[in-house]
Amino acid sequence: MLTCLEELYIIIDDFCKEYEKSSQNKVLESGTKKTRRRRTKVSLSEIMSLMVLYQSSNIKNFKAFYLFVKSELKQAYPNLCSYNRFIELSPRAVKPLMVLLNSLYASCDGVSYIDSTAIKVCHIKREKRHKLFKNIAQKSKSTMGWYYGFKLHIMTNTKGELLNAYFSYANVDDRQGLLAMCKKIFGNLIGDRGYLGRQLKQTLHTQGINLITRGRKNMKNHLLNLTELTMLNSRNLIETVIGKLKLQFNLEHTRHRSISGFIINILTSLISYCFSSNKPRSNIKYPKFIEN
Repeated sequence: MLTCLEELYIIIDDFCKEYEKSSQNKVLESGTKKTRRRRTKVSLSEIMSLMVLYQSSNIKNFKAFYLFVKSELKQAYPNLCSYNRFIELSPRAVKPLMVLLNSLYASCDGVSYIDSTAIKVCHIKREKRHKLFKNIAQKSKSTMGWYYGFKLHIMTNTKGELLNAYFSYANVDDRQGLLAMCKKIFGNLIGDRGYLGRQLKQTLHTQGINLITRGRKNMKNHLLNLTELTMLNSRNLIETVIGKLKLQFNLEHTRHRSISGFIINILTSLISYCFSSNKPRSNIKYPKFIEN
């Protein structure tokens, strides 16, 4: 575990050094007054590495995990503060985690998968009593029934690596953020029936992307060739990725106490998955994509 921890800390520490340099150059001074940049006992790299490490651990309570690290991993983290102080400092890591996640996105290999999943913040029967995300979370219906929360859209390649992620309200159409996610991909894009749309398919076609989905029963002239049908049959790859994110990397739970903690949980879950070596991948050999 320590070897894995050292590698993770080195990567995040190198990133934080570059991030702090670039962020300091972009800070605008207000008049002649100097802005105060007070250093804390716990560094930004220690905060980020601990949060990412927590998502891949078997401990599903962050306080228990933090106390375990403070007592058993003193050599790795000798300057840890109290748990309450650490929670106060954690919102500082939101922006760096977003930048880190964007830097960990993989490259497209010609075949991409896209799907959305529900992020519940509480049980549907408690939606009217829920206070933290009041007037923010929305009620919607998925294949598993009604839920109260948000929606996360994920795009992967054939190796199970993340290409992009998009966060939205629960009642937002899946097709709304698709164009923003497709800026750096090419080739075939496989999705479910939620991404059906003639105009959307034509728009993506002009960008060199072939959107492949199953048609509805009442649709006409929706024929697929053997290659496209084979790709659709391998769409369970992204469903496996989503299941892995929720079960192994703690993507969804209902114990949030702040909005910043909720955002950090999603970001660190995706980052921890990007660092993992055991990703599901497609074993089907696709024909090489020929750009027009």
